[in-house]
Amino acid sequence: HRLAVLSDGSLLGLDMLATSRGIDLMLRTELVDPRRIGMYGLSQGGLAAMFLPAIDLRIKASISSAYFNARLAKLIGPHRATCYLDCHEEDKFLSQLIPCFGDPDIVSLIAPRAFAVEAGVQDTSVDFEKARIAFQQAKIHYDRLGIPQRIELIGHEEGHICATGRAFAFLNARLAD
Repeated sequence: HRLAVLSDGSLLGLDMLATSRGIDLMLRTELVDPRRIGMYGLSQGGLAAMFLPAIDLRIKASISSAYFNARLAKLIGPHRATCYLDCHEEDKFLSQLIPCFGDPDIVSLIAPRAFAVEAGVQDTSVDFEKARIAFQQAKIHYDRLGIPQRIELIGHEEGHICATGRAFAFLNARLAD
């Protein structure tokens, strides 16, 4: 991350570029239907599953698992779960983005394409209640567009894990639209 910052970039930017190029490669095969590209990521992958669809319109549906949150509180506190100020993950401080855009704002850039938040009640990284409140803010964009079925909160009782059954059901339904 520090090397990316020295060149006026970010680790997030490099991740987004690499993942988008991965989609380019997949689309070169006959096995991938370009109308049915979905994304599902956990934790750091959840970050990617929220940011990449905001900039890459080829992604028709995505699920951010164990990442979506009240971003400013997650960065500096107060936060029930560990905040980034108390750990070593410098790459999470997106200083030019965070003052202007929270997670619900990033999701507004995904709409009208499908998006789901997956969060566990016992997750020690994501405050479930704050994620639920932020989800309601993101859902407003879909409600105003008349497409509330394209956004979903997939809550579960576990911790920092995927709840794959419901998540894949969401992806299958939304990629079939």
